[in-house]
Amino acid sequence: MLVISCEEHHDKVHCHEEEIILSGPPSFLTGYITFQNNHQNDVFISELPLKHNNKHTKSLPTQLAINTGLSVNETKSHFTHFTINPTTPSGTYH
Repeated sequence: MLVISCEEHHDKVHCHEEEIILSGPPSFLTGYITFQNNHQNDVFISELPLKHNNKHTKSLPTQLAINTGLSVNETKSHFTHFTINPTTPSGTYH
């Protein structure tokens, strides 16, 4: 089994969404991410890196915890949740 964290082995697992859309209150943003295992072994995804494009998102976390496993060639939709500072203004962040 291969454990994937941050940008290590990112070529082994494909994320179907170009943008991950999370919605809800800042204390419990939720959404789905679809992964596909392109590796010849089972993999376990522990976290994904988050990239922030502007000054308003610099204080947001830099990783999204995933904690899911994928068999060889498996595609899976994974429910995830994310917490940000409750004082973060409403809006769309990229």
